Amino acid sequence: MSTAATGNNQRIQQTQNQIDDIVDIMTVNVDKMLERDLKLSELGDPADALQMGAFPSATSAALKEKILVEELQDTVMLYTLIIYVYHKNI
Repeated sequence: MSTAATGNNQRIQQTQNQIDDIVDIMTVNVDKMLERDLKLSELGDPADALQMGAFPSATSAALKEKILVEELQDTVMLYTLIIYVYHKNI
């Protein structure tokens, strides 16, 4: 074989080795990215659950406030009726 052919074969082999190294690095990076994505989705699940849990709490608080206001209105009307009847009988 000529020296030119041997030199070309060495360059081809060197380039192939570099490509193999790059493929290995990219494979590791993709694996890390997938792990990171999995961890982020695992962190997002409890956050989503907390956020979804906040809506019923807000609805529940609004419902409690509405019931409290209605009870207060009923109480005020009852006292008004009692005072009216009491003054009417005097």
